[in-house]
Amino acid sequence: MAGPVAIDTGVRASAAEVIALIGSRTVGPVAITGSVGGTAITNTSVYYWPGSLSAIDENLSSVELGFGVTAGTIHVVFAHVEGDGTLSLVSEQTILAVAGPSSVNSGLSILKPAGSVMGLQRTGSGTWYYTAGAIPNGEAEWFTAAVPTSDTAKTIGFTNGPQWKATFTGEIGVKARAAYASANELADIVGSEQVVGWPSLVNTGTNTPSNYSVVMQTPAPSDGYITEVNAGASGSGFIGRWPATAPHTGSIASRSSQMSVLLTMNRA
Repeated sequence: MAGPVAIDTGVRASAAEVIALIGSRTVGPVAITGSVGGTAITNTSVYYWPGSLSAIDENLSSVELGFGVTAGTIHVVFAHVEGDGTLSLVSEQTILAVAGPSSVNSGLSILKPAGSVMGLQRTGSGTWYYTAGAIPNGEAEWFTAAVPTSDTAKTIGFTNGPQWKATFTGEIGVKARAAYASANELADIVGSEQVVGWPSLVNTGTNTPSNYSVVMQTPAPSDGYITEVNAGASGSGFIGRWPATAPHTGSIASRSSQMSVLLTMNRA
C-alpha cells in the first residue's frame, strides 16, 4: 500500500517571519543617558513603545533604563492592543533595576503574548529619566495614566520620550535555547552514579535496634535507579551500626546503619 502523498499547500513563511520567531530585536528610540540630558519622571503613568507590538509570542530578555546612581525597581506592564486601539492588561511584574546611568537588566524571561505591547511604570524606588523634546526618528509613545484594566484608552505623544529600551526574543528562539541548556545539564547527569549513605563499611558495631535508616549524604540530582546496595554485616547476616566512637561520634552518626546505595541517574 502506498504511503501518504505530500501536498504543496502553497503556504510559505517569509524571511522576516522566520527571523522574528528565532531571533532577537530591540525597541526604544530614545538614547539612554540617565541624568545627563535627562529629566526625572515623577508621575506614575505607564509608558509604552508601539514598536514592542508583535504578531508572535516573544520573551522579554533584557531592559535598559536611564536610571539614577542608586538601584531600585521598575514595573513592567504587558497590555493587549484591542481592535479599537484601547489597551487591556495581560500581565504585570516589578523587577529590580540596577544603578545607572545606563541600567542594563538582563537575564529576564518574561512572556509577552502576541498582539500585546510593553510599557514601564515608575515605582518610586530609584530615579527614572525621560529626554525632553521630540522623540527621535519621528516615533511616538503611548501612555496611560495608570496600569490599564480592560479597554483602557491610551494617549499618544511625540515628545518627552522615556529612557528605556527592551530586547525581545522570538518564541522558537526561546524554546531552542531552553532545550539546549536542558540537554547540556542532562549530558552531565544521565549515566552518572552517586553513592548515598556511609561510603566506608565494616562489619563491626551492633545490630540493635535493627531499623536505623540510611543517612543521605547529598540529594540525587534527578530520577535514578538503585543498581547496587552495600551493607556492613556480620557473618550471621546482621547489618551493623556505627559505634559511638571516633570518627563516627554524635547523635546521628552513632545511630546510623552501615549501608550505602549506588544510584544510576536516568538509566534506561
